[in-house]
Amino acid sequence: MRASGASMALLGASLLASSPAWAQPMEHAHPEASPWSLGGSLSWYFVHDRQNFGVVTATADHGPVHVEARYNYEALKTGSAFVGWNFEFGETVTFGITPIVGCMFGDVGGPIVGLELAIGWGPLSFSSQSEW
Repeated sequence: MRASGASMALLGASLLASSPAWAQPMEHAHPEASPWSLGGSLSWYFVHDRQNFGVVTATADHGPVHVEARYNYEALKTGSAFVGWNFEFGETVTFGITPIVGCMFGDVGGPIVGLELAIGWGPLSFSSQSEW
Protein backbone atom coordinates (compact mmCIF):
# COMPACT_ATOMS: atom_id res chain seq x y z
CA MET A 1 0.00 0.00 0.00
CA ARG A 2 1.36 3.39 -0.99
CA ALA A 3 0.13 6.68 0.52
CA SER A 4 0.80 10.16 -0.86
CA GLY A 5 2.66 12.79 1.16
CA ALA A 6 -0.54 14.82 1.61
CA SER A 7 -2.38 11.75 2.95
CA MET A 8 0.42 11.05 5.42
CA ALA A 9 0.53 14.71 6.53
CA LEU A 10 -3.23 14.71 7.10
CA LEU A 11 -3.02 11.45 9.03
CA GLY A 12 -0.17 12.76 11.18
CA ALA A 13 -1.99 16.02 11.94
CA SER A 14 -5.19 14.19 12.87
CA LEU A 15 -3.29 11.80 15.16
CA LEU A 16 -1.55 14.67 16.92
CA ALA A 17 -4.81 16.58 17.35
CA SER A 18 -6.82 13.60 18.54
CA SER A 19 -7.32 12.43 22.09
CA PRO A 20 -8.17 8.96 23.39
CA ALA A 21 -11.85 8.08 23.42
CA TRP A 22 -13.12 7.24 26.89
CA ALA A 23 -16.58 6.07 27.79
CA GLN A 24 -18.35 8.91 29.52
CA PRO A 25 -21.67 9.09 31.31
CA MET A 26 -24.48 10.63 29.30
CA GLU A 27 -24.53 14.40 29.79
CA HIS A 28 -28.28 15.01 29.68
CA ALA A 29 -29.03 14.12 33.31
CA HIS A 30 -28.16 17.72 34.35
CA PRO A 31 -28.85 20.02 31.39
CA GLU A 32 -28.24 23.17 33.47
CA ALA A 33 -24.59 22.15 34.08
CA SER A 34 -23.77 21.64 30.39
CA PRO A 35 -26.44 22.89 27.98
CA TRP A 36 -24.53 21.81 24.84
CA SER A 37 -22.57 18.62 24.36
CA LEU A 38 -20.35 18.67 21.25
CA GLY A 39 -18.43 15.85 19.59
CA GLY A 40 -16.52 15.13 16.43
CA SER A 41 -14.41 12.49 14.79
CA LEU A 42 -12.13 12.00 11.80
CA SER A 43 -11.40 8.53 10.44
CA TRP A 44 -8.95 8.01 7.59
CA TYR A 45 -9.20 4.95 5.35
CA PHE A 46 -6.25 3.61 3.36
CA VAL A 47 -7.74 1.52 0.57
CA HIS A 48 -5.56 -0.76 -1.58
CA ASP A 49 -5.67 0.18 -5.30
CA ARG A 50 -8.24 2.92 -4.68
CA GLN A 51 -8.36 6.49 -3.46
CA ASN A 52 -7.75 6.94 0.28
CA PHE A 53 -10.43 9.02 2.01
CA GLY A 54 -11.47 10.55 5.29
CA VAL A 55 -14.83 10.45 7.08
CA VAL A 56 -15.78 13.45 9.22
CA THR A 57 -18.61 13.38 11.77
CA ALA A 58 -19.78 16.22 14.05
CA THR A 59 -22.52 16.02 16.69
CA ALA A 60 -24.26 18.47 18.99
CA ASP A 61 -26.75 17.67 21.75
CA HIS A 62 -28.86 20.17 23.67
CA GLY A 63 -31.05 18.43 26.20
CA PRO A 64 -32.92 15.78 24.24
CA VAL A 65 -32.28 17.43 20.81
CA HIS A 66 -29.59 15.75 18.69
CA VAL A 67 -28.01 17.34 15.58
CA GLU A 68 -25.43 15.56 13.42
CA ALA A 69 -23.44 16.29 10.24
CA ARG A 70 -21.28 13.85 8.27
CA TYR A 71 -19.07 13.90 5.18
CA ASN A 72 -18.03 10.81 3.18
CA TYR A 73 -19.99 8.60 5.62
CA GLU A 74 -22.79 7.33 3.39
CA ALA A 75 -20.89 7.75 0.10
CA LEU A 76 -17.76 9.51 -1.17
CA LYS A 77 -18.12 13.24 -1.87
CA THR A 78 -21.49 13.18 -0.09
CA GLY A 79 -22.57 15.13 2.97
CA SER A 80 -25.48 14.41 5.27
CA ALA A 81 -27.33 16.30 7.99
CA PHE A 82 -29.63 14.90 10.68
CA VAL A 83 -31.86 15.95 13.53
CA GLY A 84 -33.14 13.58 16.19
CA TRP A 85 -34.40 13.14 19.73
CA ASN A 86 -32.42 11.46 22.55
CA PHE A 87 -34.25 9.05 24.85
CA GLU A 88 -32.03 8.03 27.76
CA PHE A 89 -32.67 5.97 30.86
CA GLY A 90 -30.91 3.86 33.48
CA GLU A 91 -28.45 4.60 36.26
CA THR A 92 -25.92 1.79 36.72
CA VAL A 93 -26.39 0.61 33.16
CA THR A 94 -27.39 3.48 30.86
CA PHE A 95 -29.35 3.10 27.64
CA GLY A 96 -29.75 5.65 24.87
CA ILE A 97 -32.01 5.51 21.83
CA THR A 98 -31.95 8.29 19.23
CA PRO A 99 -34.22 8.15 16.19
CA ILE A 100 -32.89 10.51 13.46
CA VAL A 101 -34.12 11.90 10.14
CA GLY A 102 -32.02 13.69 7.58
CA CYS A 103 -30.88 14.06 4.01
CA MET A 104 -27.83 13.37 1.84
CA PHE A 105 -26.41 15.86 -0.65
CA GLY A 106 -23.47 15.83 -3.05
CA ASP A 107 -22.67 12.92 -5.37
CA VAL A 108 -25.59 11.00 -3.78
CA GLY A 109 -28.76 12.63 -2.52
CA GLY A 110 -31.98 11.70 -0.80
CA PRO A 111 -33.73 11.28 2.54
CA ILE A 112 -32.38 9.14 5.40
CA VAL A 113 -34.10 7.69 8.45
CA GLY A 114 -31.90 6.15 11.15
CA LEU A 115 -31.60 4.87 14.68
CA GLU A 116 -28.64 5.25 17.04
CA LEU A 117 -28.33 2.99 20.08
CA ALA A 118 -25.95 3.27 23.07
CA ILE A 119 -25.38 1.17 26.19
CA GLY A 120 -22.95 2.14 28.93
CA TRP A 121 -21.80 0.46 32.13
CA GLY A 122 -18.97 2.06 34.07
CA PRO A 123 -16.00 2.57 31.71
CA LEU A 124 -17.52 0.27 29.05
CA SER A 125 -19.79 1.39 26.23
CA PHE A 126 -21.37 -0.01 23.10
CA SER A 127 -23.01 1.92 20.29
CA SER A 128 -24.65 1.11 16.98
CA GLN A 129 -26.02 3.15 14.07
CA SER A 130 -28.50 1.97 11.46
CA GLU A 131 -29.86 3.81 8.44
CA TRP A 132 -32.53 3.24 5.83
